[in-house]
Amino acid sequence: MKGQMQTLESVIAVVIIAGTFIFLYSGQYQIPNLESVNRKLVGFNALQSLDSSNQLRQYVVANDSRSIENLLASFLTNVNYNVSICYLTCPETSFVANNTAAVTYLVAGNASAYYPEQVVLYQWTQ
Repeated sequence: MKGQMQTLESVIAVVIIAGTFIFLYSGQYQIPNLESVNRKLVGFNALQSLDSSNQLRQYVVANDSRSIENLLASFLTNVNYNVSICYLTCPETSFVANNTAAVTYLVAGNASAYYPEQVVLYQWTQ
């Protein structure tokens, strides 16, 4: 009988300790918003597609974000987006939407000059 009581006490102690750990650490990990992740993947694939067709690079070197946005219109439907081209660091965004997804794509310049720039694609829904 004494061994059964010690086993029961041990099981209760393990349950209390496990319950404490579950209670303390259960709320810290947040599952990412799948809609935002999907928008990032679609945005990155769109920029990569434009880069593989050599259209992105020429507009980045010319610092023409409007033309890039026009090219992205066929890839990005049902989403608002904005393209920023910047060197080294980009300024903070002024978008107020709480579900904004940002994709950064690096372009090294063209064959005649090494001039690395970042293309930042901001996407959001209203």
